[in-house]
Amino acid sequence: MSQQPTYTNHFGVYALIESECGEKILLIKKAHGPYKGLLDLPGGTPEAHEILEQTLCREVTEKTGLDVDHCHQFKAVSSLYEFKENDKPFVLRHIGVLYHAKSSGEMKLIGDGEDSNGPIWVNKSDILSRHVTPFVSLYLKK
Repeated sequence: MSQQPTYTNHFGVYALIESECGEKILLIKKAHGPYKGLLDLPGGTPEAHEILEQTLCREVTEKTGLDVDHCHQFKAVSSLYEFKENDKPFVLRHIGVLYHAKSSGEMKLIGDGEDSNGPIWVNKSDILSRHVTPFVSLYLKK
């Protein structure tokens, strides 16, 4: 008899940052949680005192070292993601607001010590061959 999954929820805001030539997307290597080992858009959870754009700016800087110069909201997405923790099944309902963002500064090469093992530029043409989060896949489907 299979065990019924526990459902969890997460809300966050995420940046789609493209290279100047438009051929690459900036992703982060997830270090913890259900997406551990996958590539994801930089972003995260709003703190109590933040509006979404403030969260986006803070999270992008924490995870990549870059500053957000300009952003605009373009899409809200949601997904269900099945995973196991200590052999117990879970389903994550993940809701996110995606922003197109322009950034500047110097990208850091290491992770933030919490959620990210560091940022990485990935060619758009190679993304489907990588292990990515549902949000990256949803972006590609536009």
